[in-house]
Amino acid sequence: APTWLDYLWERFSVPSNPTTSGALIFFYPSLQDTAQDTILQPVLTWGANSITGVSNPNIWYITNWYVWGNSYAITNNVHVAPGNTIDGSIVASSCNSGGFNCTWTVESSVEGGSATTPLSVVSGVSFTNVEGGVMEVPSATTCAQMPPNGHEAYRSLSVDTHDGSWAPTFHVYYPNKQCSVSETASASGADILWNS
Repeated sequence: APTWLDYLWERFSVPSNPTTSGALIFFYPSLQDTAQDTILQPVLTWGANSITGVSNPNIWYITNWYVWGNSYAITNNVHVAPGNTIDGSIVASSCNSGGFNCTWTVESSVEGGSATTPLSVVSGVSFTNVEGGVMEVPSATTCAQMPPNGHEAYRSLSVDTHDGSWAPTFHVYYPNKQCSVSETASASGADILWNS
């Protein structure tokens, strides 16, 4: 961003359930600091994760995260279903000059339905990078563990710097491209495709 960020809102979908269990899958938009080692994110998750306390390997749920280094703060989990639409937001208040020591509120909810408890944290870093649509798969052994509909949609992205609204330009990045994954991105959303 041309200067520090103080707002993100985006709508994203809950894909179909994988036909084979065992994967841990994250979908999210986020804000990051310049060093990219601190992140704020409303996260849609599939699968068991000891950090969130979810032991069921066959459910979708939303959780709000703040991660810095190897530490993290998270909220409760809310179970969601395929076909639901998730609204995620990240909002700053009470910032110092330069966007430092803001109070950040991260929220996620089902459109017209249940919501997580908002995550409120004070961060000493300034957030200058936005990720408009991410698929992260920290654990999977086969593409059959991915949702068979092969699509995640991010829509209606709105991002503000402290000077006002901003239309970001995104770069598609594949750190470990598998399952024929591809992505298209614009200033207002993204589509991630894969083969299961």
